[in-house]
Amino acid sequence: MSSNVDVQKALSHKFAEGKASYNRRDAILYALGVGATDLKFVYELDDSFSILPTYPVVLGQKGASCDIVPFGANMELPGINFDPMMILHGEQYLEINKHPLPLHANWIARPKIIGVYDKGKGALVLNETKFIDQTGDTVVRTVSSIFIRGIGGFGGEKGPSENFEPPKRNPDAVQIEKTLESQALIYRLSADYNPLHIDPMVASMASFPKPILHGLCTFGFAGRAVLKHFCGDNPAKFKAIKVRFASPVYPGETLITEMWREKSRVFLQVKVQERNVVVINNAYVDIIGEPLSVALAQSPESEPPVLKSAIVFEAMGQAIEKHPDIAKKINAVYQFNITGPHATTYTLDLKNGKIYQGPPVAPTTKPECTMTVSDDDYFDMATGKIDSQTAFLKGKVKITGNILLAQKLNLIQQAAAKL
Repeated sequence: MSSNVDVQKALSHKFAEGKASYNRRDAILYALGVGATDLKFVYELDDSFSILPTYPVVLGQKGASCDIVPFGANMELPGINFDPMMILHGEQYLEINKHPLPLHANWIARPKIIGVYDKGKGALVLNETKFIDQTGDTVVRTVSSIFIRGIGGFGGEKGPSENFEPPKRNPDAVQIEKTLESQALIYRLSADYNPLHIDPMVASMASFPKPILHGLCTFGFAGRAVLKHFCGDNPAKFKAIKVRFASPVYPGETLITEMWREKSRVFLQVKVQERNVVVINNAYVDIIGEPLSVALAQSPESEPPVLKSAIVFEAMGQAIEKHPDIAKKINAVYQFNITGPHATTYTLDLKNGKIYQGPPVAPTTKPECTMTVSDDDYFDMATGKIDSQTAFLKGKVKITGNILLAQKLNLIQQAAAKL
């Protein structure tokens, strides 16, 4: 057995109870750190002001401090000798057992190592923390999966292997959000002061070209997406969330959260639009009660929901098959972010003569013109019920990128209308 890992010592260690506290300001700062702008989560005087359900995930590092907590100060792993620079956050689980989360709290934190597994190239350590309120109830339970590179091969158990693959169908909901270039600078103030997320030299030492976004920040974006589409932004419906961190995110990149509802569980994955890389997988959110939004009437065996505007994209696809010269004449790549109950994304890759559901994929990785419009409004625009220019002026359609390319789409839409 490796001298770096003493499994029995780690599992039998009794940690001292700690303290964990937060107030409304802490919760608001966290909400901003994970991209929230809804007043319900960022304005303390809003009538429905609430704590984002993913917020308690930071309390294991924050504790009761109101100041900066030195990185690694609360990272005690008895029986395991390791270099903090060799640590990767593998998975994260959070479960809320008592709703609603209070607007301020003073809890007891009870940490425990519940698993140490040999993964060959490294050791996998499971850290559980229970947060106890004044009545003695466990309000929140978290489990962090930490992979420590370079100390595997100690002859321990390999550990359980769980897979939470989404259904083989189109997502029931898609949320697309661009992170800020300063996203990590804001998020770190919620108690994750790992220099990897701010210091270019430390990032370089860890073999990254620049500081990366916190995995738990992406975790927060994903949680908000499910909260919006399947809980009606009601935190009381949010029971638990589990994710696996598959790849890093760089601040400023665009996150695409795809969601599939199966009864009271919403499977999800998160991709980076610019690189078409999955950054969160093996993930789900458990919700309480009947899910809201797109999945209300959908059973696991039913067909995926159909957009009203789907027939418009289908007609445009037929048009470029029949008139490939139109695609060549336009010669541009468009992305449509269709919002509404059946939110999704369509790509018009007129450089390669393709129209398909989903964000741009290789060989095309970046749209030149992006339009965001509701399903109803785009259907009405395409069928002539709403004038496109009027819709733009009234804010019904938002265009980023080369706005002049939007006008060229009339060529293909006119051809589709004649089919």
